[in-house]
Amino acid sequence: MSTPLTVAFVSAVLGCPPEHAPTTNPQHPRSTQLAGQRHEIARKLQQTRLSVAWDEATARDALAQLERSIGIPFLERYGDTDDWDELDPDTPITLTLHNAPALTVMEQILAQCSVYERCTWQIRGRAIEVGSWSRLSVPATHEVRLYDTADLTFEVVDFANAPGIDVQAALAQTAVGRGGGDQIISEPGEGPERSEIGPGSQNLVEAIMALIEPEIWSVHGGPARIAERGGFLVVRAPDFVHRQIGGYPAPALWRGSGQAARTSGLARAGEPGRRP
Repeated sequence: MSTPLTVAFVSAVLGCPPEHAPTTNPQHPRSTQLAGQRHEIARKLQQTRLSVAWDEATARDALAQLERSIGIPFLERYGDTDDWDELDPDTPITLTLHNAPALTVMEQILAQCSVYERCTWQIRGRAIEVGSWSRLSVPATHEVRLYDTADLTFEVVDFANAPGIDVQAALAQTAVGRGGGDQIISEPGEGPERSEIGPGSQNLVEAIMALIEPEIWSVHGGPARIAERGGFLVVRAPDFVHRQIGGYPAPALWRGSGQAARTSGLARAGEPGRRP
């Protein structure tokens, strides 16, 4: 169950009363089920290997072949004849790949379809939705997810302040058969500088808005919203934004299962900041 703080915070971000705020707790059965579906689709996209040789095939035919190969339904958001900025089903696709991940094949198709506006993809339920950036960004596609900032701000620190060892002094003492005397080990230096971004820091929100789809956030005139409080982020955005923030982790990662380490390589399909 969502805590009162979670419900109140989500309500504040969404601008709706608490009784209308969606459940965002990852431990909620519904959230776990949806996360499992997303993880399984991401796993198929990464692990299914394909060889293709298209010479001006239509985008519709290429996506249809891809759909049959991976066994996941596609939701193609094609535009009408006059919609020059939408995904055009007749876009010619010329592509030759051997034993490539299905994810690579799909992104190569969408890159060639990005004539006037970037085309991208996202997971909607049990399907993969493809279309123009604008089409996949409409409010109807938005989902609310809660993130623990501690999971997003792990920092590998370079400890370059270790004490030094005077090898020559040590060898000299050994040669004369005596110990002590000259100091062999020097004092450690100052500790390394740490990033200002950490749990509970507004800098994390600013970094996400600057690096991940900057034009989609409400502060830049877009439809998506993000806020932080008490060590958590609440994000209302399309799935193609969420995958760049948290990837597609398996539900086992939330339960502390030993399986988590073995599935960590499947956690992401689209790295943070990546623009398919």
